[in-house]
Amino acid sequence: LIFSFLNCDSNAMQMNEQLHTSIIFMIGFLALMVFTTLMSPKKALFMGEDAYFLFCGPFSKKHVLSYLLFQTFQQALMIEIFVIYMFAAMSMGLSYHWLFYTLLLVGVYLILITFLILTDYFYLCSMTNSIYNKIPYGLFGLCALIVGYVFIQAGSLNAFTQSSLFHIIPFFGWLKWMLVSFVQGNIINVFISFGLLLGIMI
Repeated sequence: LIFSFLNCDSNAMQMNEQLHTSIIFMIGFLALMVFTTLMSPKKALFMGEDAYFLFCGPFSKKHVLSYLLFQTFQQALMIEIFVIYMFAAMSMGLSYHWLFYTLLLVGVYLILITFLILTDYFYLCSMTNSIYNKIPYGLFGLCALIVGYVFIQAGSLNAFTQSSLFHIIPFFGWLKWMLVSFVQGNIINVFISFGLLLGIMI
């Protein structure tokens, strides 16, 4: 990660096959991480001493949920380190514009925060209504259908990874759209894709 930051500069980037492959591989790993977390049957809001002191102490529901959100921000940061490491490992030898790397870090973080909050939210709601346990599978199925449609339209794996239709895939397609648009110098699309990620997280 440190050497990746040291490789950042202000030079214009070119979209090549290695960069495409690195972005796709990183997005695939990110998708695996978030859907594994979202659909895991074993969930808990707090562990050990945290649970004991939070629920026995003089804390309101707002305090407890605020702590949960703070904990979620920490978890997202830890997972992001693994995701960015995979990107750095796949793109060794490439140099990045510092703004590209910043967008990558922020985009991955926004997706992780969104899915971790969804995981906690569905877990809380499932305590009173079991239907919420099925919603993560519905989200996964919807994303799988969109990915399948894009792949069929593209016709091959290589065309699939480079197709502009990939950008319609929620979250992950938007992240790729933002990164590719920056490299291509399309600032309007960068703002649109970043706005989608930020808006849905909020």
